[in-house]
Amino acid sequence: MNADITLSGWAANNEESALVKELVASFEETHSAISVDYNPIQSKYKQKIKTQLGAGNAPDAFYVDSSYFPSFASANVLLSMDELEASEEYNTDDFFQPLLEAFRFDGTLYGVPKDFSTLGLFHNTAMLEEASVEPPETWSDLEDVLSALKDNVSNENFKAPMIEFANARSWWAFLFQNGGQVLSDDGSEVVFASDAGVEALEYLVGLREDGLLALPTDLGSAGTALRSRAKKSQPPCWARGAFRSWKDTRIIRISTTKSTLHIFRSRAMDRKRLSLTRSPTAPLRRPTVLRQRVS
Repeated sequence: MNADITLSGWAANNEESALVKELVASFEETHSAISVDYNPIQSKYKQKIKTQLGAGNAPDAFYVDSSYFPSFASANVLLSMDELEASEEYNTDDFFQPLLEAFRFDGTLYGVPKDFSTLGLFHNTAMLEEASVEPPETWSDLEDVLSALKDNVSNENFKAPMIEFANARSWWAFLFQNGGQVLSDDGSEVVFASDAGVEALEYLVGLREDGLLALPTDLGSAGTALRSRAKKSQPPCWARGAFRSWKDTRIIRISTTKSTLHIFRSRAMDRKRLSLTRSPTAPLRRPTVLRQRVS
């Protein structure tokens, strides 16, 4: 059986595109009867995919973000994967289940997770050495390290001990690490104003009031450059190679136990879940093999 299939998605950076091309080439080597045409969409991804779906010429397999997946599923433009899920050839237990459930609509599975976003804390090794401190492991450690940086770093480019974007992502991390949650377990009630949520917010507000935490908008032209760099070049979790160009920078990886600073959100899987899905207007003869390799 011969098949020509198309694969599309957004391209976050050159590292991601190169990785996907490597995976496609590897797949084609082991499946000589299948040819894959990979065509990433560089901008206005959602709009272009919707246009292609409406015209009936959408790719066989493509990315969908969890934020708009329900609108695609409810429009009946995606192909059910229930039959494949029930097949003995594939084991969906291999996937982290909250990620998989993100792409179930009215009980039907329409996609499998490609990746998910994590929240990382970066530190400048040279500045920590100058301040004679080690990377933090607890909330109190973090505050002490930021205070030491504020008092001891002499670099003229030093603007603030810690910089955070005004999007509450770090608050989510502290909230979940502190035992709180945004919604109740059944999703029927908003519960982030709990003691855990308030404590996490007060901690971050305290850092800002003490001059230990700044926003890009506080930094003038430096903040503008930071926002631009984050938008254009900050690579996602699957493209860490791009970090090599960030001199004197390391990623802090800290455990998620109650006593330590939460870096990778234990419940973060309810945000930014990505998937490969299929259009019923362009059925894929050997879909799951490709998705399995690309996931």
